[in-house]
Amino acid sequence: MNNEKNKKDWSFDPVYSTAKIIFIYLFLGILWIVITDMAAKAIAEDAQELNQIQNYKGWLYVLLTSGVFYWLIYIQMKRFKSALSLSHDTVSKLKEMRKDLLISEERYQLAVEGSKDGIWDWDLKNNEYYFSKNWLDEFGYDEKDIPNDLNEMLNLIHVNDRDQAYKDFRDYIEKKKPEYESIFRIKKKQGGYRYVLARGAAVWNEWGEAVRVAGSHTDITEQIKLQERLKEVAYVDELTGFPNRQGMEKQFTEAADSYERLAFVFIDIDDFKDINEMFGHETGDELLKTFANDLKGFGVDDVIIGRLGGDEFGLLIPLLHNQDDFEELFEKEFRKLTKNRMIESQKIYVSVSAGYAIYPEDGDTFSALFQSADLALHDAKTGRKDHLVRYRDELYEKTKEQVEMSNAMREGIKKGQFSLVYQPQIKLADDTLSGMEALLRWHHPDKGSIPPDVFIPLAEESGFIIDIDRFVIDHACSQKNKWNHKDFKDITLSINISQVSFDRGHIVEMFRKSLKKHNVQGTEIVIEITETAAMEHREKAIRTLKELRKMGIQVAIDDFGTGYASLTNLWDLPIDILKIDQFFTGKIVGDDKTCFFVKILIDSVHALGYKVTAEGIETEEQKSLMVERGADYGQGFHLFRPAPPEKIEKTYIGK
Repeated sequence: MNNEKNKKDWSFDPVYSTAKIIFIYLFLGILWIVITDMAAKAIAEDAQELNQIQNYKGWLYVLLTSGVFYWLIYIQMKRFKSALSLSHDTVSKLKEMRKDLLISEERYQLAVEGSKDGIWDWDLKNNEYYFSKNWLDEFGYDEKDIPNDLNEMLNLIHVNDRDQAYKDFRDYIEKKKPEYESIFRIKKKQGGYRYVLARGAAVWNEWGEAVRVAGSHTDITEQIKLQERLKEVAYVDELTGFPNRQGMEKQFTEAADSYERLAFVFIDIDDFKDINEMFGHETGDELLKTFANDLKGFGVDDVIIGRLGGDEFGLLIPLLHNQDDFEELFEKEFRKLTKNRMIESQKIYVSVSAGYAIYPEDGDTFSALFQSADLALHDAKTGRKDHLVRYRDELYEKTKEQVEMSNAMREGIKKGQFSLVYQPQIKLADDTLSGMEALLRWHHPDKGSIPPDVFIPLAEESGFIIDIDRFVIDHACSQKNKWNHKDFKDITLSINISQVSFDRGHIVEMFRKSLKKHNVQGTEIVIEITETAAMEHREKAIRTLKELRKMGIQVAIDDFGTGYASLTNLWDLPIDILKIDQFFTGKIVGDDKTCFFVKILIDSVHALGYKVTAEGIETEEQKSLMVERGADYGQGFHLFRPAPPEKIEKTYIGK
């Protein structure tokens, strides 16, 4: 409103203003002459007086018209002055605006030149393009090289990206999407392409049509290369250069389109964990690379090799011939993988186990085929290792039962289905009680009593055995505390420990906590481990056994004769008791060789300073023969069957 008012204050038309003054002058002059002449004639009495009045009238007219002209000219001059002042202010503002505009343009130019992005501007109505110097320099073009034709512009875009780039732009200017953004490759003048991220915004007319679009091109070539590298890494094992599991799945998808039948072989290096622990991870990695090179020479046509993780490898083999011929050839090649290998001047014996499944009968997807081969591998390693197993449907059923059994065990621990029974250990010289062995029992509400030889191996395999060992140690120590309070003290309590818990180093802490919790002395406890547990990781086993003996706990080697069965391996172990396996006890009657062997064994053990317990005594004759050959202790069904605490107390307390 103020601007409109200012315009009215100083705006004028010179012709109109001049005509206006003349008109006023004429009007006043005529009006003055008519009125004053009439008045003069009425007043004057004679011609001389009339002439004198006319003179006065003239001078008065001059004075009056001078005042009127002064007023009219003053008004116009005032307006003119206002116009000049406003004009001066406007010019000053225009100068300031021009200065700001120049600064803004300089800043914009600096921003464009300093930015790594290329700036572009497209006048859609006139079909004119503008590209910043950065853009031109990046792609090697001059301004004259830039065509003013859409089709020719599209020719600068890689042929594989052209349609999508055009669609992204059309979708934006047709308002199908709110923002313009597109990724495509632009050809450089010198050759080659660069990836750009194009962004832009449009100017719209009153009809909602895009008339101009401006934006930027960001060079993202390096980011795209990095993404491609990451994608490659996602499918390739870095150590061997083989496809990883995701890569093998991708290879399977392609192979399944080309071949009707495929064999998928799942290979695992036996005891690789022990090799890593014994020789170190660097040696382990070198072994894996050497093994990978051996697989490259696998004598089967069109084989695809992958590393699935750790020490696990996969082979994808097209079945082009009779399956029996394939299995015979594969068995032959498989045997070549088991051998000594020289790794960093060390000879390491390596055996492998493998399971394989056939597509599509054993699985019509990679996941299903992988699972079938994995079950076959598991079956191979559960047996004697160094073995090749073909998938069978019963393996799935067996695994399903094992999973159900494993879940049932976990529930059983929580619901109190597990309990301990105790079998007395007798001093054979005088038939007095020397100790008890705690034995685990599982009474399932539906399946009844489940034997330990059924659930213990499964618990060891699943790792749940650690929870079971913790349960046994805690409940056995609790029972020992109860017996101590009932004056049933002068006996030791033997507790069997799994190889899994022993190897993983949990045992020492388990015993330390339970002994403290139940106020039991270490001297009242005997830990029983197998030969295998003591010998698999000998140095580590010796350290663990020494820690247990520092707590006063005695150590017994259980089931001697079923594992390494070598006294030379036992002479430096920190142990106290050796338990002869029931196999020898069962054969001692009527077998002179066994009798002789047992005698030599017991004498040798005594010479090492250990006590001997004969396991599995089931007859009086077996007991007598063990007494004759010098066994210190005995246990078995003939002496006393495993029983719950109540029966043990009823039999021994107070007697």
